[in-house]
Amino acid sequence: MSLHTLSDVDRELIDDSPTLARLVRRGRLAPSRLAQLLAAGRSTRPPKEPEAWECCGSNCRPCVREIWKEEAKVWSECHPGGVSDDDGDEEDTVDEEGDEKERKEDEEEEKPRVAKVDEEEDKRGSSSGRETPRVEIELEKLDLEETEENKATG
Repeated sequence: MSLHTLSDVDRELIDDSPTLARLVRRGRLAPSRLAQLLAAGRSTRPPKEPEAWECCGSNCRPCVREIWKEEAKVWSECHPGGVSDDDGDEEDTVDEEGDEKERKEDEEEEKPRVAKVDEEEDKRGSSSGRETPRVEIELEKLDLEETEENKATG
């Protein structure tokens, strides 16, 4: 995707987003990455934050979290008013209070499992600097154990 082939809408997005304009001026954006950032700017919804399992925790470049942050910044610059309801669909409205409540409930559910993993880590001792994938694996094991216990008891 060349700058010469961009539509007027895409050029407006670049003008609306200082982050996108800076990245385009540098001239080091791959065409596919430019297309992703433009799609983020055009979208009526903010980009979805990556799930915890989508990041491997090995500090790779670019990390999925960095990519998401960049897309979220472009989206917020192109949509300073927040979520818009362009298609008239009531489903597009964001229930921030409900989302926050759900997020807190998820965190509360995670606490006992994380505590179990931390306890196991303390017993075994941390042998490597890459704890994130190990913690994720341990959490999956605990989930499977809980599922098996629930099937056995209920």
